[in-house]
Amino acid sequence: MIWIRISIAVLVAYLVMTASFILTIVPAASLIDPDRLRDPDTGLMTNWFIFVVQFPIAIFTSLVGGLVAALVAGRRGRRYAIRGLITLVIVAGLFGAVASLFREPPPPAATSEAGETPSIVVPIQPYWDLILLPLVGGLGTLMGGRLIERASEGLALPKSDEAADE
Repeated sequence: MIWIRISIAVLVAYLVMTASFILTIVPAASLIDPDRLRDPDTGLMTNWFIFVVQFPIAIFTSLVGGLVAALVAGRRGRRYAIRGLITLVIVAGLFGAVASLFREPPPPAATSEAGETPSIVVPIQPYWDLILLPLVGGLGTLMGGRLIERASEGLALPKSDEAADE
């Protein structure tokens, strides 16, 4: 029965992580100046966007995922749920990175007659970012799960010296 709860915790936490990442990165990318989002010449995502926007959002959303996994799994399955979620985040992220290596790059943005590019242009992620992002997600998941684990240890009743001697 505990393995079912752990599996549910991992899946729910992964869905929460994914949904919260998408719901925060899309508005963030649309609010940022396109020159800060992507290099106009190469179309690659800028380092500024990766380190200032994408990684903090990834850490925050994966921290939330770790919290959800730890809370849903309960005390007995908490460590397994956290490890399972970290494994799922890293394996799914690296699988997506490898799959994107074999994808064709998107066509260049079409310009209008006035010479303007469309306001929403999807940047190309650098390969190192594709590989590093799942590891950042795994780190955030570990931090969120450990936060709940440490908090529950602090809420436990302290053992008295007399009870420990018996």
